[in-house]
Amino acid sequence: MPDGNNHYRSDDCCDFQNLNVEAEAGLVPSVTPDEEGAAGITLVRAVESAEATSNSSTPLSKRKVVMSLLWGGMEIYAGQLLQFAIGIFLARKLMPAQYGTIAIIGIFIQLSQVFIDSGLPQALVRKKNVTSADLSTVFYTNMVVACICYALIFFCAPAVGSFYADTDLTPALRVMGLCLIIGAVSGVMRTMLIKELAFKTLAIISLVAGVVSGITAIAMAYNGCGIWSLVAQNMLMTLVTSICIICLSPFRPKWLFSIKSLRELFGFGSKLLGSSIIWAVFGNIYTIVIGKALTPTALGYYSRADGYGRIVPANVSRLFTKVMFPVIAKIQDDNAKLNSLFTRSQSMTSFAVFGINCLLAGLAYPLVLNVISAKWLPCVPLLQIICIGAAFDPIAEINGQFLIAKGYSGAFLKMHIITLPTKLILLAATIWFGLIWIAVGRTVVAIVEWLISAYYFKKLTTISTRHFYLTAIKMGLTATATGLLGFFTFKLGLPPTWTNTIVVMLALVALYIGAGMLLFRSTVTGSLHACASIFRKA
Repeated sequence: MPDGNNHYRSDDCCDFQNLNVEAEAGLVPSVTPDEEGAAGITLVRAVESAEATSNSSTPLSKRKVVMSLLWGGMEIYAGQLLQFAIGIFLARKLMPAQYGTIAIIGIFIQLSQVFIDSGLPQALVRKKNVTSADLSTVFYTNMVVACICYALIFFCAPAVGSFYADTDLTPALRVMGLCLIIGAVSGVMRTMLIKELAFKTLAIISLVAGVVSGITAIAMAYNGCGIWSLVAQNMLMTLVTSICIICLSPFRPKWLFSIKSLRELFGFGSKLLGSSIIWAVFGNIYTIVIGKALTPTALGYYSRADGYGRIVPANVSRLFTKVMFPVIAKIQDDNAKLNSLFTRSQSMTSFAVFGINCLLAGLAYPLVLNVISAKWLPCVPLLQIICIGAAFDPIAEINGQFLIAKGYSGAFLKMHIITLPTKLILLAATIWFGLIWIAVGRTVVAIVEWLISAYYFKKLTTISTRHFYLTAIKMGLTATATGLLGFFTFKLGLPPTWTNTIVVMLALVALYIGAGMLLFRSTVTGSLHACASIFRKA
C-alpha cells in the first residue's frame, strides 16, 4: 500500500489487502446507547477481555495488547512522520512527473504483491495452531510466485514504458520489481511477528529502514539523480527491513512442503485473493487511466493529493489491521466482546479521522504552499475533495476486519464486485472534465463503498450500528464546520504564512476537541483514557 510519499511496502503482508469476509450471525444482544455511556467502555478495556478467551499456547495478556497498540501505532505513525518529513525535501526538489512515474510503477508492484500473498499471511494469523509445515510451505510458495511475478515485470517493462510513452518507466520498473523478491524472503517472518504482536520489533525496524532509505534518497535528489532518488528510497526501505527481520526473527524455513497445508491455508485465503485482485486493479484504476489519458505531471499532482488526503485514514486502517485483527481473531467466538470492541473502535476512529481530514481540507492551501512549495498548488482542490471521501475508508475497513475475524471470506468480494460498476461509470464520465471532477467521482465511490459495507455488516452480524452511525453523522458535521472555518479564515484575507497557519491550526484543533467534549463526551474521554492507559503501560 502506498503511504503519503508513494512508498510501497512490498514486505508488509497486510498492506495490500482490504480484508473483508462474510460473518455468521451471533445471538448476543447488542450494547444500547445507554449501556455504552454507563459502562464507559474504552478500547483498551475492551481488548483486555481477550485474555480470558485466549488459549494457553498463545497467551494474550492485558499488557501485551496495550503494548501492541502502542508499538503498532509507533511503527505506523512515527514511520509515517519520518517519511512525511523526507517527502517534503524530495517534493521540493523533484518534479510532479517523476512522482507520476513512480505511481504507475506502484500499480504493478502492488498487483504482484497480491498474488505473492494470496491471502496466506492472513490465513496464518487467523490459524490457532500453526505448524512448521505451514510456515515452510507458505515461504516457498511466496518465493516461487515472487520470482514468477518479477520475471513477468522484467520482460513486460518495455511494453509498459511504450504504452505510457515514458522513457524512465522501463528501467525504474525493472529495478523496483526486485522489491518483490526481497520482500518475499522475509514475508513469513514478518507475519509471525505480527501474529505474536511483536510490534516493538517491527517499529524499531521500520524507523531504522526509514532513516537509511530517506537520507539516501535526499542525498541523491540534491545531487541530481531525479526519479532514481525515489527508486532508491523504495529499494533500500524494503532491503533494510527484510535484513533486520531475518536477523531478529527465530523462524527459518525447513525443507518441508505440504500440499495439505497449502490447500487448507489457500482455502481461506483464496477468497481474500479474489477481493484483493479486484482492489489492486480497480483501486488503482484512476492511476492507470490518468497516467494514460492525461500526462505524467497531472498524475503527479493527483498522486500527491491522494497520498496526503489518505495518509491518516490509510494508517488508521493499517493500525487496526495489524494490531486489532490478531486480537479480534482470538476473541472471534465471543460476540459480546466483539460488540463492545466494535462500538468503541468505530467511534474513536471516526472522531479522529473526520477531524483530521476536514482540518487538512480546510487548511490545504497554506499547508501545500508552505510545506512543499508553490509548484504543487494545482493539487490543492484535489486534496480538499479527496479528504472528504478518504475519511470514510477506515469505517468500512473496521467493518471488514470484524467480519473476517468470524471466518468467512466472501462478503467483501461481493461488496467489491457491487461497487465496481459505480467506480467505472463515474471514472468514464469524469475523465473528460479533468482532475477535479475525477476526484469528485472518487469521493462519491468512497461513500457508496462505505454504505454497502454498512449494509453487509448489519446483515451478517447482530451488532447494533444505529447509534454509532447517528453519532458518526454528528461527528462529520462538526468536523466539516471546523474545516470550513479554517478555509474561510484564509480565503477572506489572512496571509498564509507559517505562523498564521500554525496558530489557526492549533485553534481549530482546540475548538474541535472542545466541541467533541460537549457533543461526544464518552468518545473523547474514552480516547484519552485509552491513550493514558497505553502510555502508563509503556
